[in-house]
Amino acid sequence: TLNVTTGLISGTSTAAGASNVSIKCSDVDGLSATAGTLAITIAPQTSFGAASATGTGTISVAISGGGASCGFGVRQFIPVSGNAASPPAAPPAGTAFPHGLFDFTLKGCIPGSAVTLTVTYPAALAAGTQYYKYGPTPSNAAATWYVLPSTVLSSTVTFTIVDGGLGDDDLNANGTIVDQGGPSVVPAIVAAAAVTVPTLHPATIALLALLLALLGRASLGLSRRTF
Repeated sequence: TLNVTTGLISGTSTAAGASNVSIKCSDVDGLSATAGTLAITIAPQTSFGAASATGTGTISVAISGGGASCGFGVRQFIPVSGNAASPPAAPPAGTAFPHGLFDFTLKGCIPGSAVTLTVTYPAALAAGTQYYKYGPTPSNAAATWYVLPSTVLSSTVTFTIVDGGLGDDDLNANGTIVDQGGPSVVPAIVAAAAVTVPTLHPATIALLALLLALLGRASLGLSRRTF
């Protein structure tokens, strides 16, 4: 009989990496036993998908880089406010987060390594969308909102975070990346894209008509002199 006596529970997840599983062997009568350990390796979780916190649909995330053991620890989609993990400060004026924020932690990464995240949203993102983050930066230890450099293509946002660098809230090259952010539509930018042609005042139209008439008479006079 093989009895696994480790703390692992069926159907639950644990951190990626190597773990020791304790085992106990006994005969059919249970009169003798031998104990030992068995080393197992748990694959890191490098992708994640779930419903957005705002009800817009399913968001999926995939990571690349960071080493073979780099994977998600904490991973959740949260609203901009009202959740225990939501930023304590209101977002910049004029911004809107239709899909909420992605709050996550990456663990087991190579210290100082770069990890690229690809986030796919349920609908195409509006023109002018930028990826905003809340947290400290290498030049400002106080947490604040800022734009994280990213590439926005249709419904996908791609960005790279270097462990300990911009985007990593713990600011330490320790193999753990802490991040919180999301794509924001800036209404002012969207409105600027829809430029309307202004209508002319009636007096201006009358003045232009008069100028055209005078130019027409002058042109007719020149033609008569020519012949």
